[in-house]
Amino acid sequence: MMTTNKENNPSFTTFEEHLENRYGKTGSVKRTDFEIKAHAFTIGEVIKEERRLCLMSQD
Repeated sequence: MMTTNKENNPSFTTFEEHLENRYGKTGSVKRTDFEIKAHAFTIGEVIKEERRLCLMSQD
């Protein structure tokens, strides 16, 4: 099985590199703001799924 990674193809960017390019380094205001919003979105999605499952179990 062929694996693709940064060592095999230096033009690839890691997810961390992508985040740094778009939002700045960890600890920067822009990056912290993004991470807070990302966590809030994730928690909201979990709550929506739990509500959906709860409603399904009541039927």
